[in-house]
Amino acid sequence: MSSSEKGWLTLTSATPGVQITVLDSGLQPVISRNDWYREPLAAGVYMVEGRIGSASTRRLITVRPDSEERQDLSVQFATAAPVHKPGAPYEDRGRLAYELSGQLSQVGGPDAGVVLILRNLGGQQPAPLQTGLLELLDGEFNKVPELTSDWIYDERGDAAGCLGRLKPGPYILRTSMRGSPEPEWVDQTIWLSPGWQTIVFVPNTSFGPDSRGLSVHMTDLGSMWHPDDIEAAATEAALAGLRDGTDSIDRFTTEMLLYGKFRNPILGVLGLHTLMMGPSPDPELVQTVVRNLEHLIGDHPDVMALAAALPERDLNGIEVSWPPMLERSYRACLLPANRAHPGVLLADSPAQRIAPLIRIPGPWLRWTAAMDIMRATDRWLHEEVDIADDFEYLTSPEYNAGVPDRPFAPGPARGRLASGAEAAAETVGRAVLEIASFKHYESPREAVRIIGVTELARRTGFPEQLVATSIRRLGLD
Repeated sequence: MSSSEKGWLTLTSATPGVQITVLDSGLQPVISRNDWYREPLAAGVYMVEGRIGSASTRRLITVRPDSEERQDLSVQFATAAPVHKPGAPYEDRGRLAYELSGQLSQVGGPDAGVVLILRNLGGQQPAPLQTGLLELLDGEFNKVPELTSDWIYDERGDAAGCLGRLKPGPYILRTSMRGSPEPEWVDQTIWLSPGWQTIVFVPNTSFGPDSRGLSVHMTDLGSMWHPDDIEAAATEAALAGLRDGTDSIDRFTTEMLLYGKFRNPILGVLGLHTLMMGPSPDPELVQTVVRNLEHLIGDHPDVMALAAALPERDLNGIEVSWPPMLERSYRACLLPANRAHPGVLLADSPAQRIAPLIRIPGPWLRWTAAMDIMRATDRWLHEEVDIADDFEYLTSPEYNAGVPDRPFAPGPARGRLASGAEAAAETVGRAVLEIASFKHYESPREAVRIIGVTELARRTGFPEQLVATSIRRLGLD
């Protein structure tokens, strides 16, 4: 083909992290990349697409001989944080978060802080802000009294926020959506690091706060969060990719996240997970970023999880007692590390106990709220309880007739199996029964002996210590 039959196609995007795809007239892919695009193409009609997560923009274009076709493939996508996305009309939706972040920097108190924002997302039908369905609990699962008692609303009534200076460490964001006759409360970790403020954005819906789509940003305790920072938009693009389970942002955006960690450490955590989902991540870069994150927010459970995933890392010094914030930190980092070196997940800790209560994956690690996850589980693990009756109960017709779709969800037929450890025993017991029946083993105890704890842990997705405890308490050891 002569050069006169070719033209140039240049595709760019003002939105960070856009995946660009070009299809020919037969809808066959010409190229797909997480980057801007400039290539000579045969003259003709093409379909071009820019995508972030499930949001996309696409159009038909014509490449003419000896000419250049330029297109901007900016993508508008809903984000929990009110960041300004290049190419979108500017709306001052981030003012409330900006102002509360500034107020927090002026408030005295402990060496960490949090700003909670509940907001209606742009482009969606506004709904009443149900602030009563959102709580912040401390590491003992008690409501945090240090938060401002009154929610502050923005001028439009589309967002409400509160703030507080708190001690560093683990906190729990508890939310509920009232879309069912018996609404469940859902928990997830919010970790506060010394010297930093954490800004948590929760989307509001007609059913209440939807923690599945939340966003978390960090900034220095003495600074203010800026919705116009390009890194803030890159954070939202990375979260969209993690929701879809794809490394859907380009290397430049990933590097922006990694290098932006010095001003906003959560960027480094998101950037590393995105990098590790892609092909052949640079091991030296990963190790360098992990070391820097350890220096910035070293006891953060997501940082400890990333450290545990390093191939050359000595796991003897790593003990994680609290669930991380991101689902990938738990499933892709901590569980494999714990299988290789039992004890990475501290025995009987919240990080271990939430395993059977985990909700639908990602990107955040969310679990069905168990009011008694600490106290009742302690009783079940350490007191003498007749668990043989519970195992018999698992096989009973009345139990099996009342099993809902989610086997770990508390329901009318399982009031006796409500805490995290008891839910684990339920799942392990049912797995053993299923295996024993399928393999025609003489008894469930024989099934456990032949299969072993490690394989049961792999099949259930639980830490080995939790499986071993369940087997012992079910009388199958």
